[in-house]
Amino acid sequence: MKKKWVYTILFVSLLLSFFYDKQMTLLIAENRISMLNGFAIWLTSPLTIITVFLLMTTLFLWEERKRKWIIPLWASIIATGALTVLIKFFTHRARPFEELTTPLIQGIDYTFSFWNTSFPSMHTAAAFSLVPILDKEFPKLKWFWITMAILISFSRVYVGVHYVSDTLAGCMIGLLIGYGIIQIEKKYGTAIRWKKKKN
Repeated sequence: MKKKWVYTILFVSLLLSFFYDKQMTLLIAENRISMLNGFAIWLTSPLTIITVFLLMTTLFLWEERKRKWIIPLWASIIATGALTVLIKFFTHRARPFEELTTPLIQGIDYTFSFWNTSFPSMHTAAAFSLVPILDKEFPKLKWFWITMAILISFSRVYVGVHYVSDTLAGCMIGLLIGYGIIQIEKKYGTAIRWKKKKN
């Protein structure tokens, strides 16, 4: 029930955001705080997300009984990336810095056409795809990572490369895939390992 409410709120917020997308994105871009610019650029860097993801993997390696969730963890982020790229192929939405505001990061270059598509946010989707598995295995770290994921998604809007709706869609995609991977692991992963052990 709790998950249904989360998805309902996200879906309604996503629908509403399409009506006020440009106003919200422009408001955030026009009220940048110079002291926060460096932090936002650091948060939105792919290297930051990769580094944190590797730290998360190490966390699961620390406890033997949790190691079985490393493959689902990687599967979650890979599936999320694949789905967002697929959606980008069909949406072709211009990024805010192309039609609305100037980017905080200068010299942005998107070589591939699908990469230059704003909807949905891959960074946000990847960040939120880790939440379900962390919620299951490391509940004490859940809120830390949710906060981190929210900051990452906000940074994407802040630097001018995504609209608010892009990040809300990314959040939904990441959570749905994360919880879906958990269900697949519960239904098939344990059974396969048990069968091998029995044989």
